[in-house]
Amino acid sequence: FSMIGYLACSAVTSLARPSVCISIIKEEKLSEKVYTALEKDFKEAYNTTAIPPETYMDAITAEWLEAEMCNYTEAYFDYINGAKSTEYKADFTALEESITTFFYDYAESIDYEPDDVFSEKLSETIANAEKNVTQRMDAFYMQTLYENGILTKLQTYLPYVTGLNWGLWGVSIVLIALLVLLERNGGWRRVYWTGCGLFSAGVL
Repeated sequence: FSMIGYLACSAVTSLARPSVCISIIKEEKLSEKVYTALEKDFKEAYNTTAIPPETYMDAITAEWLEAEMCNYTEAYFDYINGAKSTEYKADFTALEESITTFFYDYAESIDYEPDDVFSEKLSETIANAEKNVTQRMDAFYMQTLYENGILTKLQTYLPYVTGLNWGLWGVSIVLIALLVLLERNGGWRRVYWTGCGLFSAGVL
């Protein structure tokens, strides 16, 4: 039972590391799916914003999305493992420059002098674009889990699970040593009961 507990706690602590999620992002090529979804979003938005989807998509690549998705996911796992905040700001420099260039080029084409309304609309468009991209990058709904308090609970209880994990490992080693000691004159029988315990725990 101590081995079963150790294996269960080990499974929990292993899930608290970002490696599994990052491998899924890369192996399943989630960045390409996100790229396709964003392209569809911006094409649909063109009907209301009149901003060509190329304005956004020329500043975004699947490779950039993959790197940012991994960094975004790691930020939330850092929080689970004790960081004070989940805050992560992707590098939207290229996207912001592309949108800004489009706005100024369009204003120039219609002889419109940029003013406060222009600046407000530009800022709003950039903010909406960044929000859309960020939401699409959240492949594992980390923001939703955080807002519902689930990640905070994981952060609170994970240290106890980690301590319990090491404690159960120590108990298992002690019990194995006792079994070997009790059967010290039993030949191969010394490893029989230990083997039964490990086998049963592994099967379960």
